Amino acid sequence: MRLVLEARGQEPELSLNAAVLRIGPRVGINKDTLRGWCKEAEIDVGRRPGSTTADTVTIRELQQEVKELKRANEILLAASSFFARELDPRHCGDRVHRYPSGPVRGRADLRGAARAGLWDRPVDVFRGEDTTTFGARRA
Repeated sequence: MRLVLEARGQEPELSLNAAVLRIGPRVGINKDTLRGWCKEAEIDVGRRPGSTTADTVTIRELQQEVKELKRANEILLAASSFFARELDPRHCGDRVHRYPSGPVRGRADLRGAARAGLWDRPVDVFRGEDTTTFGARRA
């Protein structure tokens, strides 16, 4: 880049492309690579409009930080919804199974026993309670 700038300083009418075509093969650098480096140097100095190298690095770091913060936010939202479900009083019994996981002692413990009139547990038989409120009849 310094050689290109010196060549353009010695010959003011020399364009960037002409200087790059002259100096690139001498130093063994591709002309397009050297042209890009010269343009970046002019932007960094302020001779050309554009975002400087420092600004580009800062923008890239900020974009990475935004990406990480969005991911952390998604994780926190998922965790908060999980714990909100755990603490919801409407679903306090719905952990994994809908029905109590205690041992089945008889047909009366089975699902739908009240509707089917299955009151065969000794406690229900000896208690003599009226079970018609549940829609079931005793035999």
